[in-house]
Amino acid sequence: MKKFIAHKISNLLRLPVVGLDISDRTFKYLKLAFDGKIEVEAFGENDIPENIIEGGEIKDESKLTEIFKKWKKNNAQILRSSVVVASLPEEKSFLRLIQLPKVKSRSIVESYTNTIQAAGLTLAALELESQAIIRAVVQAGTPKSAKIIIDLGKTRTSFITFAGSAIIFTSTIKLGGNTFEENIMRALAVDREKAKEIKEKMGLNRSTNKDVFTALTPALSVLVDELKRVIAYYQEHVEHLHGVDQTIDEILLVGGDANLFGIDTFVASALKIPVRQADPFINIKKLFDASFPPIPKTELLAFATTIGLSLREIE
Repeated sequence: MKKFIAHKISNLLRLPVVGLDISDRTFKYLKLAFDGKIEVEAFGENDIPENIIEGGEIKDESKLTEIFKKWKKNNAQILRSSVVVASLPEEKSFLRLIQLPKVKSRSIVESYTNTIQAAGLTLAALELESQAIIRAVVQAGTPKSAKIIIDLGKTRTSFITFAGSAIIFTSTIKLGGNTFEENIMRALAVDREKAKEIKEKMGLNRSTNKDVFTALTPALSVLVDELKRVIAYYQEHVEHLHGVDQTIDEILLVGGDANLFGIDTFVASALKIPVRQADPFINIKKLFDASFPPIPKTELLAFATTIGLSLREIE
């Protein structure tokens, strides 16, 4: 299985790495420059139209290839003399809590490999989103602590259970930032653009707008219920694991909607477990360039996977 999950070409990995995080509706990229100090040389996000990727499965390789070709053309200087480390979708590439992936890992890997290489990009490796996120946000030196990382994306949310220096399991549900916006659209009779603005401005601030809080609560309750199932599953099976804590000591938030105001307090209150936003650079701060980082704080959590992919060579 492992050889299907990560296609490593060791001689290519000596070149600068561009992390490429691919999801259903967007792809993000980030390139780190390393010469004694680290600096972000480039980063960005591009949209992917509907129906090209669904649930992590590429439905139209030719259209996605054209999108990557255009990206390569517009970012020739960034990609010159660099290799790409791209993400594999968590919901299709890992054993999940509820069921096995519907599509075999080999076919998913081949689909992503073919698409990226057909665009003329030099692919050095494919890596699970969860592996990249863990590399970025889990602080080294705490091997026994157990924690859950919540990756809040646009169309889905993944839960990564980590303990004993390893990923124990992952779970994914079809709920994300788009769900929050759709709930606001229905509750306030506004379009998506306005709903997104309201979501980002007000979040779960009940005192500012009770209607928005009420609109968001059902989706967040689904998220909390899934977390409870994840925790129960872990605690039921942890006795078979050696040298790890049975108790989840904290929950970390990453992803584009991890900045939703009040979500940390909402989840912490429901589960009685500390919840905080993760720091994607926690393990390499001593290597930062003085001008680092140029990524706005409000966007940083959305690039956690991309940062982890880019850090393969600096571990």
